[in-house]
Amino acid sequence: MGTLVFGKDVELRPHATDRYGRTVAMLFVDGRDVGLELIKGGLAWAYEYYLPEASPQIQAQYTAAETAARVSRKGLWVDGNTAVPPWEWRRKKREQRLQVRFQP
Repeated sequence: MGTLVFGKDVELRPHATDRYGRTVAMLFVDGRDVGLELIKGGLAWAYEYYLPEASPQIQAQYTAAETAARVSRKGLWVDGNTAVPPWEWRRKKREQRLQVRFQP
């Protein structure tokens, strides 16, 4: 996957700003959607939080790509559905910190 973007010109197509003021964008190299390619390879999730902001066509492509990667057990899915999405991992870490902080 590194050869997909390494040393190449990229095109960003911004479509939103997240709650922290960061730009949410699609990234293209030579006309290829890098996010979609990462999802196909099992190297990324179709992030459900921002997916509804995309067109129905992109939503369908990303969802189908993730399903295909899961079924094929590629990348994140090599051990089935045991991979923890980063947003869930961060939430659990926050909860753990709060539990430790407020224990008597």
